[in-house]
Parts: sequence; C-alpha cells; structure tokens
Amino acid sequence: MLAGSVRSLLCATALLALLGAGDTWAQAPVRRVALVIGNSDYKEGGALKNPLNDARAMAAALRQLGFTVIARENATKQQMERAVGEFGDALAPGTVALFYFAGHGMQVNGRNFLVPVDANITTEGRVRLEALDVDLVLDQMAASGTTVNLMVLDACRNNPFEKRFRGGAGGGLAQINAPKGTLIAYATAPGKVAADGDGVNGIYTAKLLQAMKSPGLPIEEVFKRVRVDVARETKDEQTPWEASSLTGSFFFVEPPKPAGAPAGPSEAEKEMLFWESVKHTDDPLVLNAYLERYPSGTFAGLARAKIQAGENKQRQAALTAPPPVSAEQAIWEMVKGSTDPDIFQTFLEKYPTGAHAQEARSKLDALSKAGKKIQTAAAPAPSAPPPAQAATPTAAPAASAAKPGASPVDGIWHGSYSCSMSQRASTGPFNSQDRIFVVKDGKLTGRYEAQTISEQFLGSIVAGGKVLINGNGENSRALRGYTIDMFGKEEGGKFTATGKHGDRDCTLVYSKVQ
Repeated sequence: MLAGSVRSLLCATALLALLGAGDTWAQAPVRRVALVIGNSDYKEGGALKNPLNDARAMAAALRQLGFTVIARENATKQQMERAVGEFGDALAPGTVALFYFAGHGMQVNGRNFLVPVDANITTEGRVRLEALDVDLVLDQMAASGTTVNLMVLDACRNNPFEKRFRGGAGGGLAQINAPKGTLIAYATAPGKVAADGDGVNGIYTAKLLQAMKSPGLPIEEVFKRVRVDVARETKDEQTPWEASSLTGSFFFVEPPKPAGAPAGPSEAEKEMLFWESVKHTDDPLVLNAYLERYPSGTFAGLARAKIQAGENKQRQAALTAPPPVSAEQAIWEMVKGSTDPDIFQTFLEKYPTGAHAQEARSKLDALSKAGKKIQTAAAPAPSAPPPAQAATPTAAPAASAAKPGASPVDGIWHGSYSCSMSQRASTGPFNSQDRIFVVKDGKLTGRYEAQTISEQFLGSIVAGGKVLINGNGENSRALRGYTIDMFGKEEGGKFTATGKHGDRDCTLVYSKVQ
C-alpha cells in the first residue's frame, strides 16, 4: 500500500515538475527524489545555529524544482537509518537522486560519518555505532540503478568530539571516490572545516540555493559558481570542493527553449493535464499534490471531496475490521518457518497451552530428531561396557536446584538484518527479516537455513549494555565460508548493531518480541 502511494506520488510529482517549467515541455519528465536531513539540537557536542534552517530552505527549493522530498529534522540514529531506507525504496532506474545533510560530520580513519542528535560519542571506537556511515547512503544509490546521484554534505564543521579521540579522527571530512554516475559536494575542501555562519543560512547552502535556480546551468557549473562565491565571501578561508564521476547531464532548471520553438501549454491546459493524471486515484497523498499546486483550481473541490470520501471509507473499514492479531499469533508468524529448535522451545515456554503450542511441539520434535540422526551418524562405535560396580547413591537432579532469575533480555529477538552488496561475490544488497535470535541467560544463539545458505550465530546481550554477535556461514553453491561479526548496544528491549557479514557492511535493528 505504501509502495503504491510512493509510486503514484512520484508519477504526479514528475508531471508537476514538467508542468512547472514551460521551457521543458517537449522533453520527457525525469523523476527526482531527495532526502534532506538537518541536525541542529545536539545533546552532546554543542548545538548548531544554521543546519535546521539550511535543511528547511533546501527542502522547499527542491520541491519547487520538482523533487519528491523526504525530510528529517533533528534526527536520531534510528530515524536517519530508516530515512535512508525509505529513500532507497523510492529510487528506481532512471531517477535523479539527491542526498543533502547539514549538521555535524566527521572522518575516522578515512571514512566519513554524519552525526545524529542523540549521538553519545565517548571514544573513537563508538563513532561507527553512534553515527551514520556516508557509505550506507551511497550503497542505496548504487543499488537502485539511478542515472544521476548527487550528495551534498554541508557537514564540515569542527568535530566537537575530537578531544576525546586518541587519533585518526581529523577535522572536516575525508576525500572519498565518487561511484560512477555520482557527484559528491563538500562545503569545504577535504580535511578542512567550515564555519556554521552568522546569517539565517550557512554561507555554503545560501550560495547553493541561489545557483540551483539559475536556468540552463549544468550541475558542474552550479557547484563551480558556489565555489567561486563562497571563496570570495570568506576571503579564501573556505573553498567548496566536489568529487564527480557523472556520466550524464543534469540541470536543476532546464535551459530556455531555442528561438522559434513551439510554445508550451497554457496554465489551464497544464492544470487539466495534471488532473487527468490523478483523477482516478483515491490516494490522499497524490490528490494533495494536485491541491498544493492548484489550491483554488477548477477541480480543487472535487479533489477535497475525494479525500473526504476516502477518509470516510477508512473509518467505515475500521469499524468492520477483524479483531487485531494476538501477540502469540504475531510471534508465531515470525518464527514458524525457522529451523532452530531453540526458537520453538522458547516459544513453548511462553505459550505452553497456546493456539500454536501443538504445532510448535511438532516442529521441535522433528528438528530434535533430525539433529539426533546427524549426531548418531557421526558418533564412533561404542566401546565395551565397563566392569560392574557397586551401586552408589545418586545426587538429586539439578532441576531441583533453584533456577536463577531470567535476564530481562531473554527471549526471541526479531528485526531487520540489512547488508550492503558483496564485492567478492558480486551479489546485491539484502534486507532480511528471517534471521531470528534466541537469548537465554544473556547468551544469544541463532540458526538460519535458506536454499544454499547455512549460518550459525553465537553471542551475548547485556541488558542496557553491549550486544556481541559472532557467527559463521557457508554458501554451498559458491563453496565458500565466511565469518560474521557484529557489535552494538541494547536499550529498552531494542538494539542496533553494525559490523561485517563476510565482506558486506551490515546494520541490524532488532526488538525483543517475546
């Protein structure tokens, strides 16, 4: 449903961009999608004056230029990661993608990180856990097949955490190679820093907003003009810089039509064409796109009536909707396809007489029998029995001892296991919901089987503390093994961990579901 709404809105927005510039009427519309993040209210490291204003001004300008904009303000680490995921989902082959960030940024050992407002960076080693790796955004763009990728980083301010680091965390951002079809723009040269600015907007973003609106200015010339203007205004103390591997042309505003070119449609014709593109939908997101463009248009009343009718339909559907799914049912749907017996044992401990208890026992018995068969086949031949000995009293079963209190993190953990593409295997990124973990007494285990993939996980979770996940996997088709190493932090029944899955960079966002 959400994906359909995004696709419909993208189509309407592309048409809006086409209709908004009569000089581009003869050309095919190109979808434009942007993610804009502005962070000012930092809990640690000092608040910044301009990033929030810069991001708002940039989002407004991009909307006027025909971009569908995903905007986040004062975003946490989790909010930034989810926004990057939403951004990636909205991209498609042929799209123009733009990522803009204003706020604190830093480099550590040659890698660039964007700092969320809730970052608690006490040491150099925590940067990877607490901040967003720029490479994650580039991976989303690379995997989407977009034709033009633009990354603008107004994040070269002084590193507020630098005094806490032993070394390797230099000022400003590091130079990174732009992947094919990508332009990366920095507010100042690599390794240098830029001031936050004294005006409503930072100097860099203010000059960029002006240059973007120049008709017929190629993207390379836009940033060249920004560089000249910023260097002049700062007396060469700040010099913007870009790394580009663009292979196509891009204009924020297309050049004027040549003399004698046929005139574009009238404003009434533009509105009619826009309405024809959206009139068959009941999606309020798409209809509101028409109303934003034509709030007093010929069909504005009809658009509002369609939105109201859709809301009434939703309310009626809510009254007749089936009862919500129980917690047991929701968890069973998550785990029923697992091949890990510990998953079903833990499920039965929570729901010993539940609606799916018998199914869980059957699964557990089948998996346990399969495991015993494997052990029996691998076991050595039994040796001769030892000589008979006099019977001796046996100790009471261990089960009679008092069972220690369970850890608050014990139970079943489920979430998003998202990894970048594999360079070694030349396979694309993945986002899995099927890797499920069990935690008992703070010790984490897990097993994942799928076609040619077999993985085993071990680790630990400390309530309110560290999350460590190690494992190994094997791809029988590729005849190759690999290791898995993740680390993160648990808080309130949730954890985020990052690390390596073979040669992939991964981020795990998990919650305790039982």
